[in-house]
Amino acid sequence: MTPPRPVRTARRPLALTALAAAFALALAACGGGTTSAGNGSGGGGYTVRIGIVTKVAPDGLLGWADKQGILRKDLAAAGVTDVELSTFATGPTLNSALTSGSVDIASQGDTPALTLRSNGFASKLVAISGINADYYLIGRKGGATTLAGLAGKKVAAAPGTAPEQYLIGLLKEENLTGTIPISSLQTNDAATAVRAGSIDAFVASGPMAGQLVEQGFPVIDKASDHTDLYTSSVHVASQKFLDAHPQFAAAWATVLADTVKSIKADPDGFWAFNAQVDQVDQNVAKIAFPLSSLPDEAFSTTGVAQLSHSYDFLVEQKVITQPFDVKGWLATPAPAAAG
Repeated sequence: MTPPRPVRTARRPLALTALAAAFALALAACGGGTTSAGNGSGGGGYTVRIGIVTKVAPDGLLGWADKQGILRKDLAAAGVTDVELSTFATGPTLNSALTSGSVDIASQGDTPALTLRSNGFASKLVAISGINADYYLIGRKGGATTLAGLAGKKVAAAPGTAPEQYLIGLLKEENLTGTIPISSLQTNDAATAVRAGSIDAFVASGPMAGQLVEQGFPVIDKASDHTDLYTSSVHVASQKFLDAHPQFAAAWATVLADTVKSIKADPDGFWAFNAQVDQVDQNVAKIAFPLSSLPDEAFSTTGVAQLSHSYDFLVEQKVITQPFDVKGWLATPAPAAAG
């Protein structure tokens, strides 16, 4: 399991040992995820620890919010005195940190978040932070260029993730389920394999997808060609953390609204920031972080619809075996987020 990579000096180092064991213990305790001792659950200010699924350093919406000082400014209203950001390779890895109490907020795709909630972990959704999530089915150079051409070939997606959900949904939609077996392979490993030609295709997103497109790898399919396969990105907090800090959800909704407003006021600055963080050119950053993925509020109509669609899909696939009320899972942070 890939450990988190600290992205700046923190006042308390983020320790994530034996993540899988902590995950199992947390679930066995019926969702008893905890914030760490001394994290300000009593009087006075406190530090909020945020985990982000990304490949390098915090990028995208939360990376920009941190760079612009929006996180600290808006969260001060909820008593937050410091913010720690750490990165994780996948949603399931981040889930382990959330359930163990090593992070308070998880920023990830909706698939691992929904799966964790269905497994009994007590959490609330404090924002649907991204909509219209695009995923690219990238082929190896000199290989298949159509979906039908992948029949019997090696195709990969990271297990338990939104990219895997997109691929399963795509094959079902195109009546190709069973003709194209899906191999479970972490995204970085799959990218290496496609470059080497040892697998035929894999699902990529974000800067990695943009970079591969720029490098001439064939795009066999993408979610934006099938808008019913769109998923969302979410920010999840443990229930225990929110119980200890009842003003936090409202402040987080303000963070989201102010950050989106800031990005739309300076999109070129936003893309330049992400290009620098992800070590790609600005054209790749534009592909990876389109403005169309930004919601105007924490629980937009589009965001809730895409989240609900992901939930229904996971129930159908029997990934979610303990149904729950998706809308009841949403925090109700502020009037501005009630759309």
